[in-house]
Amino acid sequence: MDTFDAKCKFQELTQSDEASPDVSIPGRVRLCSVFYTRASPNTVNDDRELKFYNGSDNSGTLLFTHWDELSAFSPSEPCLTFPDDGLLFPDGLFIESGNGSVVASRYFGCITVIYSGG
Repeated sequence: MDTFDAKCKFQELTQSDEASPDVSIPGRVRLCSVFYTRASPNTVNDDRELKFYNGSDNSGTLLFTHWDELSAFSPSEPCLTFPDDGLLFPDGLFIESGNGSVVASRYFGCITVIYSGG
């Protein structure tokens, strides 16, 4: 197994009185793992998605979509792991959370991205 220099980016996806930020990492990125939490309040069986784009915003090519189907009361913290060398984003990585600007439409709390490059 080859080794590589991993980097970590943590971002809160819920902020008071404004739209929740999305995650952007410039440069050539290899995505290895993503950890995220659900925001509160959650609705049971209220599915939401994280969208992963190649580029600096959501006008880039959509390379991966993750549907979060956990119940609001799930004790686990979700983790996505990409096998082998990870998922390549040659023009940067943009993750769209879909969180809204009001508390009731915030479904993701925090996200941690493990990647190489950037």
